[in-house]
Amino acid sequence: MKLLYITPWIPYPLTNGGNQAFFMMADNVRKHHDLSVLLYVHHSADKAYIDELKKLWPDVTFYIFDDETEHEFLMNHPELSPYCGMSRKDKMQCKSYNFVMHSMQRKIARKRRKWDASHDDYVRSNSTLYMENSDLTISFCSYVNDVASKGFDIVQVEFYDYLPLVYALPQQCKKVFVHHELRFVRNEIEVEMFKNVLPSDIMMREKKKAEELAALSAYDAVITLTDIDKNILKDHLPEGKLFTSPAITQTVSLEHLSFKPAKDLVFVGNGSHFPNADGMLWFCSEIAPAMKAQGIKMPTIYVTGNWDAKTKEKLTGLCPEIVFSGFIDDLQSFLNGKLSVVPIRIGSGMRMKLIDTACAGAPIVTTSKGCEGLPFVDGKNCLIADSAEDFAKAVTRMLADETLQQTLAVNAQSSQSNMLNESKLLEKRIAVYEHLIGVPSR
Repeated sequence: MKLLYITPWIPYPLTNGGNQAFFMMADNVRKHHDLSVLLYVHHSADKAYIDELKKLWPDVTFYIFDDETEHEFLMNHPELSPYCGMSRKDKMQCKSYNFVMHSMQRKIARKRRKWDASHDDYVRSNSTLYMENSDLTISFCSYVNDVASKGFDIVQVEFYDYLPLVYALPQQCKKVFVHHELRFVRNEIEVEMFKNVLPSDIMMREKKKAEELAALSAYDAVITLTDIDKNILKDHLPEGKLFTSPAITQTVSLEHLSFKPAKDLVFVGNGSHFPNADGMLWFCSEIAPAMKAQGIKMPTIYVTGNWDAKTKEKLTGLCPEIVFSGFIDDLQSFLNGKLSVVPIRIGSGMRMKLIDTACAGAPIVTTSKGCEGLPFVDGKNCLIADSAEDFAKAVTRMLADETLQQTLAVNAQSSQSNMLNESKLLEKRIAVYEHLIGVPSR
């Protein structure tokens, strides 16, 4: 089977759940099928990561869209240039005007976020509701169409940012979209959390939802990572177009990990993903004070991943106990012996951090949203709490009871056995492709 995967992010290194989900599925698919990957270079560092990917995946064909590719593509297709036919003087002026326009738009957006933040509307200032993607230019969409026309059986697009690419793909190819997070679900949650909801917010929320569902309906198949997201989409799309295919997780050896009682806390995730930042702000501003009110000595709170200096300052100002650990090479060993907190309130999809933690044999306290779509049950393999007070009580209870920690951690580790079965998860994804191209069921 000849497959083309298109993703907006360079899926390496594995510093976040999205990268991990894409990388692990592609890494398994390439061993059995003819895989190509189309990537957009946004920063100079991206090229070094792509070079590493090429070493890891010597059997994968890469299509790289960067400044050089765009220049060469436009030289071969001058009609695609927005300045086609203009005089040199007019072309230079239009480029200058375009630069100024985008510069002003970025400045206005920054000013708006700063104003929202100063008025204590942190969610509004970071909401995806008014964010737009600048990748989908005339030249990029034409390049995608050109590559996708090279006889692929399946063209798979991943992540919401590239959802509209379905309209740029050739009609004859089978189109699959992998929805890691239902954006309209996230927008609904975020708008509810705004300090002051405006009529324009409601209008934009419904407009974005309609656009998302229209684009999804243009694909031949839509894959969600959880049955919960699939069931939400059943109300809007034909059921025969919807499939659940969970992400493949990294297989790790657990033999060297024995249970260690947790005295400290840990949160896994990058601050660039706003649900993580919101979750930690909620933890530091409401959950931690509720824990202190119970009279306990606050434990150290380790936070992994990349976080910007401003967010770090904000969080440590609220919780001096926080230690930012950055990217951890051996995450399982790091998590072992710590209590994992997952105070996530926003989003949908599959939280890879829960699986990583369960694999490490660490106990978990999470919100319902944090473990959504995964086989986690309150009191069986984790503790689930959705209010700040209940979350604080759950953390305090877990820290004080090593027997409870071990019981839940062992059960959580056991419940992930199916999640770690790479062959079954790969078969499930390939079955979707075979269904689309008419291969008889096995």
